[in-house]
Amino acid sequence: MIILSIDTSSNISSICISDNEDVISYIYSLAGPRHSQTLMNNITHCLSIANIDISDIDLFAVSNGPGSFTGLRIGISTIVALSMALDKPCIGISSIDILGNNNLCFDGDIHIVIDAKSNMLYHGSFLSKKFEIKRVIKDRLIDEKSLLKEISDSKNQVLLIGDYSNTLYNNLKDRKNINILPKTTILERATILSNIALERYKNNKNHNCFNLFPNYIGLSQAEREIKIK
Repeated sequence: MIILSIDTSSNISSICISDNEDVISYIYSLAGPRHSQTLMNNITHCLSIANIDISDIDLFAVSNGPGSFTGLRIGISTIVALSMALDKPCIGISSIDILGNNNLCFDGDIHIVIDAKSNMLYHGSFLSKKFEIKRVIKDRLIDEKSLLKEISDSKNQVLLIGDYSNTLYNNLKDRKNINILPKTTILERATILSNIALERYKNNKNHNCFNLFPNYIGLSQAEREIKIK
């Protein structure tokens, strides 16, 4: 099965084309707020590297959040358009699931922490042991103070991942069981997304563009400002 996977849930643009579990081509770039300008060109380039046509894709996969509202809309709308045009299935995968599956060699609690602005965080956690990972806390929105207390109460080794991990670590680094990835670490996104999508599609083939929606969890900045007014 040929899979095209894209992740635009952050300032990173990650695109992968795989044949089942085997990666054929992969592009990882810093897109910032320019996903709308770069995404289709990057997809075309990724297809060219793989030497396949877009019509050869059997399954489309995309990160459906939480994360950047604009990035999610661009990624999902692109995948939905391709899925509809080619009459191929598509599937959305949580960005927290994608990040959580990056470090299966770690034994302990894995906490994904993504900045949701206004002192709030997108969060989800996993228990990882002997290369097996299990969800503990589903995707949610939580304030930093509450999450710090939850993590500080853990007796297990803890690994923080996400764009807010450095900030949390600085408030917890006196605890010997708190770990963080080196700043030079490049987290796999679309490749992990492809593997998860393949597994879930095998278990349930009822995935199409009509049931793919963004998982925003929280309000957008515009919605928050309106609510304040």
